[in-house]
Amino acid sequence: MPETLTWREAAKEAIKKVVERHNDPEFSRQILIDEEMDYIKKMTRTKGKTPEQTLSRTLQELWKEENYLSHEERGIYQLIQLDNVNLQTVDITDNDVKEKDLDKLIKNNQLVFPQKVDTRETESQQKIRIGQQKLRELTLKNYNHECAFCEVQEEDLLVAGHIVRWADDKRNRGSLENVIAMCEFHDPLFENGYFTLTKDLEIELHPYLNRFSRPVVRILEKTDEFKKPNISPNKTLIMKHRNRCGYKVED
Repeated sequence: MPETLTWREAAKEAIKKVVERHNDPEFSRQILIDEEMDYIKKMTRTKGKTPEQTLSRTLQELWKEENYLSHEERGIYQLIQLDNVNLQTVDITDNDVKEKDLDKLIKNNQLVFPQKVDTRETESQQKIRIGQQKLRELTLKNYNHECAFCEVQEEDLLVAGHIVRWADDKRNRGSLENVIAMCEFHDPLFENGYFTLTKDLEIELHPYLNRFSRPVVRILEKTDEFKKPNISPNKTLIMKHRNRCGYKVED
């Protein structure tokens, strides 16, 4: 029989697994629940009826008492103590990065785009363009070359729309878990918070839908299904989108 762990010990192990799985020190309470709650309950032998509440208290303790986590956004945490945590990233402008390696790096959430490149560094700029093109190509493939929110299939009208904006998250610029294939109509609506996704990847429309112009309302009224891809959006990033756009997020 496995050794029983305290809630703090089990939570730390679960956090480590989630962080390594997504190759990202940021994680949400929801993603811990979805991916590791069974493990936590097993290792703590909990029989309580409210394990999610216990997890919330434990995360607060790891943040406030141990300085193990940082916590700046509602429902979002970041692992600070990265000892013995295996994270790997590769800057696309590194000399060792070859075009043939991009598919694997993107799928493993390891490719990082720099914040800024000197305009004189033409080779780096070319690598960034190639990386962006590859990310779009893999995103469209992930969503079967169709908008995730409607039936638009014309590729010149499809984009790789970021969940957390390019400027806001350097770490996830090249992550398939942070991009959704969207048409030119849904991309700005999602970007500006006219609709979002829930923790269950269901569409949630803006609560003040009736205040928008009729053309916008027509599009949103027909936006009722998210076509789930092979590689799904990271729920931590969905929670950050909800935070930014003013939707409810549980702590």
